[in-house]
Amino acid sequence: MFIDLKMIDADVRTNRGAETSAMSFDNTVVPLAMVKRRLERIAKDHLRGRRRALGGENPHFWFYAGGHRYIYCYLYKNACTAFREFIAGTSPFKESAPKIGEKIYFLDEHHPICFEDQIRKTDRFIFVFRDPLLRIASLYKNKFIVGDGAEGIFQSVRDLSGLSPKQLSFADLVEDYISPNINKRRRGLPIIERHFVPQRHALAPTRYFAALDLEDLEQELKRIMPDEEVKRYFKSKLNSTSDYMEYHEDVSRAPAKILSERYEKSGELPSDEALITDDLRARIEALYAVDAEMIRSIRAQR
Repeated sequence: MFIDLKMIDADVRTNRGAETSAMSFDNTVVPLAMVKRRLERIAKDHLRGRRRALGGENPHFWFYAGGHRYIYCYLYKNACTAFREFIAGTSPFKESAPKIGEKIYFLDEHHPICFEDQIRKTDRFIFVFRDPLLRIASLYKNKFIVGDGAEGIFQSVRDLSGLSPKQLSFADLVEDYISPNINKRRRGLPIIERHFVPQRHALAPTRYFAALDLEDLEQELKRIMPDEEVKRYFKSKLNSTSDYMEYHEDVSRAPAKILSERYEKSGELPSDEALITDDLRARIEALYAVDAEMIRSIRAQR
């Protein structure tokens, strides 16, 4: 039996007792076909023993902070590393959390959303959003130039585009990998690698108490969580490419191998402007229009 959020008490779905200046986002009004696909996915996941009961394309995890129970949507490249560390570090089961290495398996084991009762006991749904242009540029730098945990992405690029990840330029990524595949599905699931799925498609069909802007995440979190926890886990960015020295010449069509060799020699990475030409900007904005629309509606609350 899968969880149908429409059957949950209305005061829970709209995040009861919410008094905050944080920006919210109501994702309950989504295309009917999208809701149907998500509910079918939930049912299949339950049959296979998978823990993605809230729908969307990404998992959700629970945690406690400041006397509230939260459900967090796990969005890749949107401070997910910091949230992994935070949830594992404050977990009632933290003694069994790995000291080093990947903590996502710990979250899968101890913090999944599997039962309707977990939702009924939750005060606040939250997620972190990011400008899709900056998100895709960061993905390219982190995975293709720095080469951090990229094998799954590399295999997807080889399978779907026939291109070598080492020879892939940023323009190739946008034009030959993302563009032809972003809207394709196989057996109800996106065929594109999960890091490239639009952020809006990762959300469950419910109202989120707080939509947190990555560009000002520490201050956004302080509005809803205790200062000491925010300072400990979110003061500095983890797995970030924003702290490196940058160069600014146009390298949008340079192979990743060349950029990676430069990074290994000098520690430099291309700036966002060095990757995103005007043509590519227009292409990415069109591909991720659903995210841009969502972000506009969130920021309009300011």
